[in-house]
Amino acid sequence: MRRKILFSTALSTLLIAGACGNETENGGTSDEDRPLQVYTTLFAWESLASEIGGEYVEVENIVPPGSDAHSYEPTAQTMIDISDSDAFIYNGAGIDGFAESVEETADGVKMIEVSENMTLQGGSQASSSNAAEEGEAVDASYDVPEDVNIEGTADHYHTGDDVILTAESEEEGHWHWYARNYEDDEWRTVPDSEGNDYTGKAAVNGQQIKAVLFDDNEEPLVQSASVEIVIDDHGDEDPHVWLDPLLALEGAEKITEEFSALMPEHKEAFAANLEKVTNKLEGLDEQFTTLSEEADKHQFLVSHSGYGYWNQRYGIEQIGITGISPNQEPSQRQLQYIIKLAEDNDLNHVMLEQNISTKVAEVVQDETNAEALTIHNMESVMEDEQDEDYFSIMQENITNLEAALNE
Repeated sequence: MRRKILFSTALSTLLIAGACGNETENGGTSDEDRPLQVYTTLFAWESLASEIGGEYVEVENIVPPGSDAHSYEPTAQTMIDISDSDAFIYNGAGIDGFAESVEETADGVKMIEVSENMTLQGGSQASSSNAAEEGEAVDASYDVPEDVNIEGTADHYHTGDDVILTAESEEEGHWHWYARNYEDDEWRTVPDSEGNDYTGKAAVNGQQIKAVLFDDNEEPLVQSASVEIVIDDHGDEDPHVWLDPLLALEGAEKITEEFSALMPEHKEAFAANLEKVTNKLEGLDEQFTTLSEEADKHQFLVSHSGYGYWNQRYGIEQIGITGISPNQEPSQRQLQYIIKLAEDNDLNHVMLEQNISTKVAEVVQDETNAEALTIHNMESVMEDEQDEDYFSIMQENITNLEAALNE
């Protein structure tokens, strides 16, 4: 807290100094015909805002080329630059948490939170239905000792997280796993989980899971106490809305509205530019729909879980090697589960991103003999991509995704 106060104090001092310097340099005058000065936190919104603003708006993304928006922190000078601008476009939903500091220090700057009022999905999406609803109902109340230890239970999960458990016992036999959604619910067998390992998805808060060891005569020997799956999404939301063309359109409409309020004399020009953007975004939506309808597969391996909206919109399901933030690396057991999932579903490609470390993804690639393809999250662009825009990059994503889903 003390560091935050010191930083805010120092930043405020710099902002005051910067403002005074600018007033002296500009003589306190402003040019009514100058373009709007706008900063953004993501390349995708920079690109779309530039198309909407045209000649009347200058847009700059503050995240440097090749950087990760999840972990980026602006410098004091960047904060000064933003405070001297007309508008600050940020995504919201947690990916650019420093926006709160901008709002506190940049007086008079129009704050545009693009994802505000959008319908956001959770930070993780379950890729399979709940095992406790799939299995056969049974009476799993066995009168045998609870001498089985269950390893691997997390303190809490997010909705859709992998649940990977291991049963351990000194006895020998074969295992059955059971699950129930609530305390008073009936136990059900867990399909395809007869070894001492359980794999599933966190789907219901309070779900209970237990393991029972049987002998060759199908008599129970020992069992575990039930373990509880605690789900705490604590407001987690998937921030990657710009990758869904129709949510990107909602964002473009919001940006157009805000530009029109700041420059009402150019409202018609902004509206005309939005119409062009709308046509291109709706064209991308049609391409994704066709891709999904014609694809041989509907799952793809990707270096981080930033593409969940494609599953929600088009039924194209990501298998993310890292979490919603690239810093959420998988455990060894989770990595083994991902590799098995890729092998079981005959996934022959790993989609690698332009600004995310490929170290963990390359482990999966090596273990599955998968071919690497590129997918672009459009948080930032690389130095050699400065001439690209939202639509050219998304077109390349569709091309590479088509290759991954059709072999």
